[in-house]
This record gives sequence, structure tokens and C-alpha cells, in this order.
Amino acid sequence: MASTIDQAFVNLYSRTLYKLAQQQGSRLLPYVRVENENGGEAYFFDRLAPFTAVEQTDRDAQRHGDTPVNDAPHSKRQALPSDFEWGDLVDKEDKLRLLIQPESHYNENAKYAIGRQVDSHIITKMLGNALTKDGSTVALGAGQTVDTDVGGTTTGLNLDKVIATAEVMNAAEVPDEGRVFVFGSKQLSDVLAIAEFTSQDYNVSKALHQGGIASFMGFTWIRSERLALNTTVRDCIAFQKNGFVFNMAESMFARITEDPTKRYAHRVYCRLTGGGVRLEEERVVKVQCTES
Repeated sequence: MASTIDQAFVNLYSRTLYKLAQQQGSRLLPYVRVENENGGEAYFFDRLAPFTAVEQTDRDAQRHGDTPVNDAPHSKRQALPSDFEWGDLVDKEDKLRLLIQPESHYNENAKYAIGRQVDSHIITKMLGNALTKDGSTVALGAGQTVDTDVGGTTTGLNLDKVIATAEVMNAAEVPDEGRVFVFGSKQLSDVLAIAEFTSQDYNVSKALHQGGIASFMGFTWIRSERLALNTTVRDCIAFQKNGFVFNMAESMFARITEDPTKRYAHRVYCRLTGGGVRLEEERVVKVQCTES
């Protein structure tokens, strides 16, 4: 009887490196205004406010009169660049002991991580103070906030809040095209409980339930788990595309190369350089939703 046969047993290991659950890159960058200017320690964006026309009230008195000269209201917003990066080393000695080649997996995961960090940057700058040319700051303002008690006492995301959000934008003549609503997983549960939402279009609710992108009440709906939670209040965001600009000074730069200073280990490195700023308060609305 081969009582020692267990000594011949072998361990089998997977040749695949499985990446764990994560947000794969940026979800918000495709929905904001993106520019590509490189160089400089700051990016400036010119703004032009609406004009006020003058009506001629007395044609006879103003015959052959002077052409009006109105002061065009120019202003600037400023964005400071940030470097989003990730790097690691894979020693050749370690690779000899592995069944897998981890470099490409590291590279892909690094791109995912940088994309998520870009989303966090956009969210922070969207709701935070905007920087002007002279270095002063402009807050979002109370008028651009839909409070937790809209539609009830300290409620989650409900139809009243969506309507109130649209009303804030409509009152400021924000264009319909390019409106986006960013919400979290708890708000998704709230939305799927809204009868008017689920009964309007089965495909809309199905798309959101499956983690996709859908359109409802003029907004493109995007789920993000990177929105700030202040104790029990989640700060969701509604915005119009031109309400925020992200300057991509350098798009994703990725390299996998040998490093002679580290015994020729493979160095994996990814970087993205850019920065964003809120261009106009009227195009951004903070929607506060209670989470229980």
C-alpha cells in the first residue's frame, strides 16, 4: 500500500492575476468640458457674462445719435494642475518565482486608480470654492443647493428633489443639453422606488439597476461611489457640461521598462497631469440626500 503517496501530491496555481472589484477609470471625465493646454503653472479660462441690450425709447430724440458702448463683462477662472501618478517595481528575482507576468496587470490597475482619483478631483472642485484670476475664491452658494428636506423631512433622493434641481437650472437658463446627475448606490435604491421613474420607461430603470447610464427628466444619470458623505448626508451633484472644465495638460502616460538603477527590475509607472475648476455656479447644483 502506497501510504506515502501524499508526498507526490502537487499544488496547482492559477496563471491569471485576478483584479478585485473596483471602478475601472473615470466615469465623470467624458461628461465635463475637457481642454488640452500644456505648459504653465496655472490654467486660465475666459468667461463672458450675458449682455443687457438698450431699447431706444424716443426714436425722434435719438435720431443720428451715438452708437451705444456697453462694457462687455469679462472674467477669468483659474485651475491649478495636479499630477496623478502610480508606480511600482517588479524584481526579476520575484518574476522567476511567479507563474504570472504581473506588469501588464499592474499597468491596467494603475490606470483605473488614476481615473478614480480624477473623479475625486472633479467632485471636490465642482462643489468647492472656484479660483479666480486674482486668487480670490467663489463659493457655490446656498441658492445652488437642494436641501435634505425637499419633499419631506430629511429624505433621500426623491422626485421632488429631481424636479427642484431641474427648476434651479431652468431658472438660470442653463441649456438642456449636457445635463448630468451624479448619485450613489443608496440613491439608486431611492430612485428605483419612485413610481414615476420606474413606470415611465422600463429600459431606463433596467439600465440603472444594471449599473449602466440612463436618461431621466433631462439628466444623464451616472452612479459614483466617490461622492462625499457627511455623517448621514450624501452630497450628490447635478451639473451641465460647460459648468466645469478639466484641462488635460498631459493625458495618460504609461511605461513598463527596465530600471538599471534597481538591478534591472521592471518599473511600472502611470501618470496624468491636469486640473479642473467650476466655470459657472448656475450650472452646478448640490443635491443633499439623507442616508439611513
